[in-house]
Amino acid sequence: EEAERKRVAEEEAERKRAAEEEAERKRAAEEEAERKRAAEEEAERKRAAEEEAERKRVAEEEAERKRAAEEEAERKRVEEETAREKAKVEVADAKLSGKKRQKLAKKKIERCRKQAATRRLNSAAAETVAAAAAAQGVVDVPLVSVHACGAAAANDASAAAPSQETLLADALTFPNGSVTVERFDDDELVARRRSADDAWDIGLRFDWTLKTLAIGSMPVFGCTDPRRLHPFVQRYQSRPVWFLEEVNGVKANNIREVMEALKKSLTARFVFRK
Repeated sequence: EEAERKRVAEEEAERKRAAEEEAERKRAAEEEAERKRAAEEEAERKRAAEEEAERKRVAEEEAERKRAAEEEAERKRVEEETAREKAKVEVADAKLSGKKRQKLAKKKIERCRKQAATRRLNSAAAETVAAAAAAQGVVDVPLVSVHACGAAAANDASAAAPSQETLLADALTFPNGSVTVERFDDDELVARRRSADDAWDIGLRFDWTLKTLAIGSMPVFGCTDPRRLHPFVQRYQSRPVWFLEEVNGVKANNIREVMEALKKSLTARFVFRK
């Protein structure tokens, strides 16, 4: 019986040991499984993180490509707009050049027409003067031709030079017949022309010492032209230089604006410098 009890006790101890070993194996297996699961989860997290990083990188690259494409499109648009504006400017310049050529051609035709008319008037006046001189028995015909309006005076050999009162009463008309000086005193000179195509025939020069414009020249009348006795002519000859303060309201030190003002106006008002 004692031996039987020992055997039973040993068997019981063996069962406990086996049970403990089994429990240990299960615990170890569970720990291994837990470790594997944790490792797999870590690997999954890493993979997910890598995928997220890759997705962000791809998204950034796509955004960069879009931005580059938009910049390229904007650059092309600006270039196209610039090209269109340049083409418009070139077309406008071409039209303007065409208008300028037409205007110059019209001016040239008008100048030729005036010159031809002047030649016809001078020729007719010369013939009239010559005929009058022949009728009066005058041997020498004046070398300086006069306008047709002077032909009547040629019929009267005793015609006298215009009086001072007559000269003062009349404005001074330049030889070109298109510009008239209406007022000329110590303060200002006022001239008027028939059209914007007529030259003013008043020469301007810039004095670099005083930094202002001055009247540098006026038309010269022939020795037989009674207009050379006009007070305006004598007044102009009384000073070596007529310095200007302003022209048509523009300061005389601004050459470009003065030229623009004279070009657009039919009246020129030269205010003298004190």
